[in-house]
Amino acid sequence: NAVDVDKAWHGIHFLLAGKADTGAEPLSWAVLGGEEIGDEVGYGPARFLEPEQVRSIAASLPDESVFRSRFDPQAMEKAKIYPEVIWVRDGNDALEYLSENYRELYAFYKSAAERGDGAVVWL
Repeated sequence: NAVDVDKAWHGIHFLLAGKADTGAEPLSWAVLGGEEIGDEVGYGPARFLEPEQVRSIAASLPDESVFRSRFDPQAMEKAKIYPEVIWVRDGNDALEYLSENYRELYAFYKSAAERGDGAVVWL
């Protein structure tokens, strides 16, 4: 019951939340949400999402076509979305990379919500 979205995390967050570091809940919770727990594990401590938050995320996640329609390479480059160099340079290949990882994240949240699970998120 885990998912690894590789370096697509920031791009996925941007396409869901519309901002580099915040955004409207519950979509902003999918990658960068939750209450901090424990020590540093990379880019800050891990964060915990309550089961109700997981259900809210799962219910709010757009289907892949809507997710893909939000792809704006120039805006992503301007917002310094990690990894910055790929959005304009790689275009459709970058979108495919995001979509592939988004499908995994989508399935993770849908499955976790069905089980009534919370989630631990870390970068």
